Amino acid sequence: MRIDYIEPFLDAASSVLRDMLLVEDIQMGSPGLKSINQKIKGVSVIVGLAGSVEGSIVIDMDIATALFVASKLNFEEYTDFDDEETKEMVAATLTEVGNIIAGNFVTTLHAKGFIFDITPPAFIYGENMKISNKGSEALIVPFTLPDGKIIEVNIAIRERV
Repeated sequence: MRIDYIEPFLDAASSVLRDMLLVEDIQMGSPGLKSINQKIKGVSVIVGLAGSVEGSIVIDMDIATALFVASKLNFEEYTDFDDEETKEMVAATLTEVGNIIAGNFVTTLHAKGFIFDITPPAFIYGENMKISNKGSEALIVPFTLPDGKIIEVNIAIRERV
């Protein structure tokens, strides 16, 4: 992964999470690289990257954190992920968060002369599900909220050949 992708990605993820959740003391953990054949925590949003690059941005969290984020952003408390209406609100809210993070990232890189686009976000959930992006490693960055909840933001990106 090119080094000039990393800082704009970290800036986009941290500023969007802080601004949207209205929480200043979100702690960004140490970034690390992982194989992209990993089990999701329970709820994930995936935004594809296309154009001169290929890859994806994944926002991954457990169900309790997803309910917390949706509650915070919609000013309404969601507690039961098994309720279909709640699930739809959580999906709509989190896909918008993913879209904004990816949009900020791509906008910053467009200003630096990189040309690529994002796909509409996809929402997935479930137990024992894995995300795979053949032949790529992902930069994984955990963000810890003040109450200990963790949101992992991942990016796997490579030049299109």
